[in-house]
Amino acid sequence: MTGKTVPRYLALTATLSLVVGGLMLTVFYGQYRTLSGQLVGTSAEQFDAAQAASFERRARGRMHRIADAIALHSAVAETADIANVMQAAMNGSDDLNGLRYVAANGESVSVGTVASTVFNEPVDGTSENFYLSYTVKGVDSPSGTLYGSFSLDSVVTETSAFRELLLAQDSERRAASFTRIFATALFGVALCGTVIWLVVRDQSRRILELRIQAEKLSHSNFGEPLKVGHSDDLGDLALVFNEMREELQKTTVSRDYMDKMLSGMNEAIIVTDDDGLVTRINEATTRMLGFDEEELLNTPVDDIVDSTKSGKLQTSSETSIPDEAILISKYGESIPVSYTGSVIEPMNDAAGTHIYAAQNITERRKAEKRIRYLARIDALTKIPNRMQFQHLLQRAIARAKRADNSLALFYIDIDYFKEINDTFGHLAGDTTLETVANRLTETLPEDCIIGRLAGDEFAVIVDRLKPSPEIKKHLDKLARKVLNRLAEPFYVQGHEVFMTASMGIACYPSDAANVIDLIRNADAALYHSKKGGGNLSSYYRPEMNHTAVERLMTKSKLKRAFERDELLVRYHPRYNIETGEVVGAEVGSPRTRYHPAGRFHTARRGEQPHRGDRRVGARPRLRGFPLLATFGLLTRARVREPFAQTAASGELH
Repeated sequence: MTGKTVPRYLALTATLSLVVGGLMLTVFYGQYRTLSGQLVGTSAEQFDAAQAASFERRARGRMHRIADAIALHSAVAETADIANVMQAAMNGSDDLNGLRYVAANGESVSVGTVASTVFNEPVDGTSENFYLSYTVKGVDSPSGTLYGSFSLDSVVTETSAFRELLLAQDSERRAASFTRIFATALFGVALCGTVIWLVVRDQSRRILELRIQAEKLSHSNFGEPLKVGHSDDLGDLALVFNEMREELQKTTVSRDYMDKMLSGMNEAIIVTDDDGLVTRINEATTRMLGFDEEELLNTPVDDIVDSTKSGKLQTSSETSIPDEAILISKYGESIPVSYTGSVIEPMNDAAGTHIYAAQNITERRKAEKRIRYLARIDALTKIPNRMQFQHLLQRAIARAKRADNSLALFYIDIDYFKEINDTFGHLAGDTTLETVANRLTETLPEDCIIGRLAGDEFAVIVDRLKPSPEIKKHLDKLARKVLNRLAEPFYVQGHEVFMTASMGIACYPSDAANVIDLIRNADAALYHSKKGGGNLSSYYRPEMNHTAVERLMTKSKLKRAFERDELLVRYHPRYNIETGEVVGAEVGSPRTRYHPAGRFHTARRGEQPHRGDRRVGARPRLRGFPLLATFGLLTRARVREPFAQTAASGELH
């Protein structure tokens, strides 16, 4: 196979590459040996010269120190003292062979081994010894000459060691170079071999793919088109093969067409025969149930259906709405599905086929359950919302009606909740509402029903109350317990917050007989508690509704009068009955009936009446008596003349 697919030029190229590489390596090695020898010789010579110069400097220094010591003793000391000085110098140096001192009068003193003849040159020597002469200076004139003989053994030893070190390093570098050269050559050979192997493998793979596709095509299996990556003979052959495959595929129906269609569907497809035995499933069924196709083949389809929770799979339905069933996975999990079934009529005496297309609706059921929960339960406080609470209240009223019992509705509102919300933010407001819900749950009996109607408004159903004179005491005690619990301080963002609540109480059947009226009456009682200052509970009374209606009508009339510019400031004097003095005045509207004092908000003293304010007040004087006007929402009041002038003249209308 390799000899047929690999072109000859690849082998020729590899051979030439190896020959050229060998020649280049040979030339490189010869140049390397020449340069290495020259470098070792030059380095050794330079080291010898440096060692000789260094040794000479050290010798001169020693001779200088010895000459100074002899000069100190030459004037007063004997010859023995000079010999002792020279012997001490000999003992302190290993490379000093001998010393000789020749005085100016011709006397000489010698220590150690030194040349017997006096050499004339200051520096002299042989390959083994180094001779040096130095003049010993006296006080006024030279007192003699000092001759020294030094051994060159240490210099020769160091030079030899350096040369051997250079040779050793050169040998090591040569070995490392040989290793690198060998590794480079080996890498080159391996690279060439790899390239050849890759080419051979690519050619072999393409031929193998072509053969496999040809075998598939002979069995009516069109497979996948061949990849045409090269414009060579094999690439042209693959291109022709693909064209032939496409033409055959256009005119022929593949036998695995059904398998591809089923595998591409997202729904789980289960195919059975007339006896209910599974004959085929798709990949979606395997993913949903965990069974492989081999595990379900020829098994009853009823084995994967939970008949205790749903019926058997049906292939016909009177409506177009899909049926629902519970399937059992390989691991015993119950999977709800929505499915449709159909029957393929038999052809050519073949058995009929039943096809079921199922879709997993687990997430849909979770979403439906979540939606039902959110429709009935408040998401923040986790208690029934207004709609669910009204439904529960309706059921409680029905139970109470059947059992001839009573029930009470607590309508609770947080006092000054807006201040907490505005001061600490909405997150703190949510925390407050959660705290209220938790405290109500902890304080009230378990059979009480708690709900959040809106914003900071909560409601409680106290159910199953037997008619007795003690009901009011029981409700008072329970209401006070709830208000006291809600009045306990709690912490918001590290700050201690005191919270109070107001409560309105309405009872069934005495106050109302249906849900709407009962909530409305409890709300009216709540308003009465809020008006009393908060942290109170009030029972509903019929006149509370009358007051609420009257308040609403008054606001409507004032709004209409304001829009039509019908408001007129009219002062009514107020007298002290005991003294008869005028102590103040009050204001009313000419188009409305008279409102007694106290029904309006008292204005600040010193204000002048003018249009555009919601309160118009003055402190005029009438015949020396101070007047104070008290009135309410008299906005855009119309004054016919300046107020000060009217007050001064005493003509108050």
